[in-house]
Amino acid sequence: MVNNREQFEDEFFKYIEENTELYIERLAEAVAIQSVSSDLANHLNDIEDMMQWTKDHIKRLNGKATLLKNPASSPERALPPILIGEFMSDPKKKTVCVYGHLDVQPASKEDGWDTDPFVLTEKDGKLFGRGSTDDKGPALSWLWVVEAHQQLGIELPVNVKLIYEGMEVSQRCPELLTSWKESDDAMFYYTMIGHQYVENPLRLMINFSA
Repeated sequence: MVNNREQFEDEFFKYIEENTELYIERLAEAVAIQSVSSDLANHLNDIEDMMQWTKDHIKRLNGKATLLKNPASSPERALPPILIGEFMSDPKKKTVCVYGHLDVQPASKEDGWDTDPFVLTEKDGKLFGRGSTDDKGPALSWLWVVEAHQQLGIELPVNVKLIYEGMEVSQRCPELLTSWKESDDAMFYYTMIGHQYVENPLRLMINFSA
Protein backbone atom coordinates (compact mmCIF):
# COMPACT_ATOMS: atom_id res chain seq x y z
CA MET A 1 0.00 0.00 0.00
CA VAL A 2 1.34 3.41 -1.00
CA ASN A 3 0.63 5.89 1.77
CA ASN A 4 2.11 9.17 0.55
CA ARG A 5 3.24 11.00 -2.56
CA GLU A 6 6.94 10.38 -2.02
CA GLN A 7 6.41 6.65 -1.65
CA PHE A 8 4.13 6.69 -4.69
CA GLU A 9 6.85 8.32 -6.81
CA ASP A 10 9.53 5.97 -5.53
CA GLU A 11 7.48 2.88 -6.31
CA PHE A 12 6.49 4.11 -9.75
CA PHE A 13 9.86 5.28 -10.97
CA LYS A 14 11.45 2.05 -9.75
CA TYR A 15 8.87 0.04 -11.68
CA ILE A 16 9.34 2.16 -14.80
CA GLU A 17 13.11 1.77 -14.69
CA GLU A 18 12.81 -1.99 -14.28
CA ASN A 19 10.53 -2.24 -17.31
CA THR A 20 12.21 0.21 -19.69
CA GLU A 21 13.29 -2.53 -22.09
CA LEU A 22 9.73 -3.83 -22.27
CA TYR A 23 8.43 -0.36 -23.20
CA ILE A 24 11.09 -0.05 -25.89
CA GLU A 25 10.14 -3.44 -27.31
CA ARG A 26 6.49 -2.43 -27.47
CA LEU A 27 7.33 0.90 -29.07
CA ALA A 28 9.40 -0.94 -31.66
CA GLU A 29 6.38 -3.12 -32.46
CA ALA A 30 4.20 -0.03 -32.90
CA VAL A 31 6.76 1.84 -35.02
CA ALA A 32 7.09 -1.19 -37.32
CA ILE A 33 3.40 -0.91 -38.26
CA GLN A 34 3.43 1.47 -41.22
CA SER A 35 0.19 3.28 -40.40
CA VAL A 36 0.63 6.02 -43.00
CA SER A 37 -2.65 7.94 -43.19
CA SER A 38 -1.76 10.08 -46.22
CA ASP A 39 -1.70 6.95 -48.38
CA LEU A 40 -4.87 5.09 -47.49
CA ALA A 41 -4.85 3.17 -50.76
CA ASN A 42 -1.75 1.31 -49.60
CA HIS A 43 -1.85 1.63 -45.82
CA LEU A 44 -5.46 1.55 -44.58
CA ASN A 45 -4.96 -2.07 -43.50
CA ASP A 46 -1.80 -1.07 -41.63
CA ILE A 47 -3.70 1.64 -39.75
CA GLU A 48 -6.42 -0.85 -38.88
CA ASP A 49 -3.72 -3.25 -37.64
CA MET A 50 -2.30 -0.47 -35.45
CA MET A 51 -5.72 0.26 -33.99
CA GLN A 52 -6.33 -3.44 -33.31
CA TRP A 53 -2.88 -3.80 -31.72
CA THR A 54 -3.76 -0.99 -29.33
CA LYS A 55 -7.25 -2.31 -28.68
CA ASP A 56 -5.77 -5.68 -27.73
CA HIS A 57 -3.50 -4.02 -25.16
CA ILE A 58 -6.43 -2.10 -23.66
CA LYS A 59 -8.43 -5.32 -23.34
CA ARG A 60 -5.41 -7.11 -21.85
CA LEU A 61 -5.40 -4.46 -19.12
CA ASN A 62 -9.11 -5.08 -18.48
CA GLY A 63 -10.14 -1.80 -20.05
CA LYS A 64 -13.13 -1.28 -22.31
CA ALA A 65 -12.19 -0.81 -25.96
CA THR A 66 -14.43 -0.06 -28.91
CA LEU A 67 -13.60 0.59 -32.55
CA LEU A 68 -16.04 3.07 -34.03
CA LYS A 69 -16.62 3.79 -37.67
CA ASN A 70 -15.25 7.17 -38.65
CA PRO A 71 -18.32 9.41 -39.22
CA ALA A 72 -16.73 10.71 -42.42
CA SER A 73 -16.13 7.26 -43.88
CA SER A 74 -18.14 6.34 -46.98
CA PRO A 75 -18.34 3.52 -49.53
CA GLU A 76 -16.40 5.74 -51.91
CA ARG A 77 -13.69 6.59 -49.37
CA ALA A 78 -13.13 4.30 -46.44
CA LEU A 79 -11.40 5.98 -43.49
CA PRO A 80 -9.67 4.47 -40.45
CA PRO A 81 -11.85 3.75 -37.41
CA ILE A 82 -11.67 5.65 -34.14
CA LEU A 83 -10.67 3.71 -31.04
CA ILE A 84 -12.30 4.53 -27.72
CA GLY A 85 -10.66 3.17 -24.58
CA GLU A 86 -11.91 3.42 -21.03
CA PHE A 87 -10.49 2.65 -17.61
CA MET A 88 -13.28 3.59 -15.23
CA SER A 89 -11.92 3.25 -11.72
CA ASP A 90 -14.80 4.85 -9.84
CA PRO A 91 -17.74 6.92 -11.17
CA LYS A 92 -17.25 9.31 -8.25
CA LYS A 93 -13.71 10.14 -9.38
CA LYS A 94 -12.74 12.80 -11.87
CA THR A 95 -12.26 11.74 -15.48
CA VAL A 96 -9.25 12.55 -17.64
CA CYS A 97 -9.82 12.48 -21.40
CA VAL A 98 -6.78 11.89 -23.62
CA TYR A 99 -6.66 12.43 -27.38
CA GLY A 100 -3.96 10.76 -29.44
CA HIS A 101 -3.41 9.52 -32.97
CA LEU A 102 -1.82 6.27 -34.05
CA ASP A 103 -1.15 7.13 -37.68
CA VAL A 104 2.03 8.62 -39.10
CA GLN A 105 3.17 10.55 -42.14
CA PRO A 106 5.32 9.01 -44.89
CA ALA A 107 9.02 8.53 -44.18
CA SER A 108 11.98 6.97 -45.96
CA LYS A 109 15.76 7.13 -45.96
CA GLU A 110 15.46 9.18 -49.16
CA ASP A 111 13.80 11.87 -47.04
CA GLY A 112 16.98 12.24 -45.03
CA TRP A 113 16.58 9.55 -42.38
CA ASP A 114 19.88 7.94 -41.38
CA THR A 115 18.12 4.67 -40.55
CA ASP A 116 14.96 2.85 -41.61
CA PRO A 117 12.19 5.03 -40.12
CA PHE A 118 10.02 1.99 -39.41
CA VAL A 119 12.71 0.20 -37.44
CA LEU A 120 13.14 1.72 -33.99
CA THR A 121 16.85 2.45 -33.69
CA GLU A 122 18.91 3.64 -30.73
CA LYS A 123 21.63 6.14 -31.54
CA ASP A 124 23.63 8.15 -29.01
CA GLY A 125 21.17 7.26 -26.27
CA LYS A 126 18.14 8.38 -28.30
CA LEU A 127 15.46 6.36 -30.06
CA PHE A 128 14.61 7.11 -33.68
CA GLY A 129 11.54 5.79 -35.47
CA ARG A 130 8.51 7.21 -37.28
CA GLY A 131 5.80 7.88 -34.73
CA SER A 132 8.02 7.35 -31.71
CA THR A 133 7.25 10.86 -30.45
CA ASP A 134 4.35 11.92 -32.68
CA ASP A 135 2.31 10.25 -31.55
CA LYS A 136 2.55 6.54 -30.85
CA GLY A 137 5.00 6.80 -27.98
CA PRO A 138 3.12 9.44 -25.97
CA ALA A 139 -0.33 8.07 -26.82
CA LEU A 140 0.52 4.51 -25.81
CA SER A 141 2.34 5.58 -22.64
CA TRP A 142 -1.04 6.03 -20.96
CA LEU A 143 -1.58 2.30 -21.23
CA TRP A 144 1.74 1.56 -19.56
CA VAL A 145 0.91 3.93 -16.71
CA VAL A 146 -2.39 2.10 -16.17
CA GLU A 147 -0.50 -1.18 -16.30
CA ALA A 148 2.01 0.07 -13.72
CA HIS A 149 -0.82 0.92 -11.33
CA GLN A 150 -2.23 -2.56 -11.75
CA GLN A 151 1.09 -4.33 -11.27
CA LEU A 152 1.84 -2.32 -8.14
CA GLY A 153 -1.65 -2.85 -6.71
CA ILE A 154 -2.41 0.87 -6.74
CA GLU A 155 -5.89 2.06 -7.66
CA LEU A 156 -6.10 4.66 -10.41
CA PRO A 157 -6.65 8.11 -8.87
CA VAL A 158 -8.87 9.11 -11.82
CA ASN A 159 -10.96 7.57 -14.55
CA VAL A 160 -9.27 7.58 -17.95
CA LYS A 161 -10.96 7.87 -21.35
CA LEU A 162 -8.84 7.54 -24.47
CA ILE A 163 -9.67 8.72 -27.97
CA TYR A 164 -7.25 7.30 -30.52
CA GLU A 165 -7.61 8.33 -34.14
CA GLY A 166 -6.13 6.61 -37.15
CA MET A 167 -6.14 9.83 -39.11
CA GLU A 168 -4.61 12.75 -37.25
CA VAL A 169 -6.99 15.57 -36.34
CA SER A 170 -9.76 14.42 -38.65
CA GLN A 171 -12.10 16.92 -36.96
CA ARG A 172 -14.51 14.11 -36.13
CA CYS A 173 -13.73 13.89 -32.42
CA PRO A 174 -16.12 16.74 -31.49
CA GLU A 175 -18.94 14.53 -32.74
CA LEU A 176 -17.84 11.82 -30.33
CA LEU A 177 -17.64 14.26 -27.43
CA THR A 178 -21.13 15.51 -28.26
CA SER A 179 -22.43 11.94 -28.24
CA TRP A 180 -21.11 11.55 -24.68
CA LYS A 181 -22.92 14.66 -23.46
CA GLU A 182 -25.88 12.75 -22.13
CA SER A 183 -23.84 10.21 -20.18
CA ASP A 184 -23.16 10.49 -16.45
CA ASP A 185 -19.38 10.21 -16.89
CA ALA A 186 -19.07 12.74 -19.71
CA MET A 187 -17.67 15.54 -17.56
CA PHE A 188 -13.93 15.67 -18.15
CA TYR A 189 -11.91 17.29 -15.42
CA TYR A 190 -8.80 17.36 -17.58
CA THR A 191 -8.30 16.94 -21.33
CA MET A 192 -4.95 16.61 -23.05
CA ILE A 193 -3.41 15.84 -26.42
CA GLY A 194 -1.04 12.89 -26.42
CA HIS A 195 2.11 14.42 -27.92
CA GLN A 196 1.98 17.76 -26.11
CA TYR A 197 4.27 17.32 -23.14
CA VAL A 198 2.63 19.90 -20.88
CA GLU A 199 1.97 17.07 -18.44
CA ASN A 200 3.18 13.53 -18.97
CA PRO A 201 0.88 10.70 -17.88
CA LEU A 202 2.99 9.62 -14.91
CA ARG A 203 3.35 13.16 -13.56
CA LEU A 204 -0.37 13.74 -13.96
CA MET A 205 -1.17 10.60 -11.97
CA ILE A 206 1.28 11.65 -9.26
CA ASN A 207 -0.43 15.03 -9.00
CA PHE A 208 -3.87 13.41 -8.69
CA SER A 209 -2.56 10.95 -6.11
CA ALA A 210 -1.13 13.67 -3.90
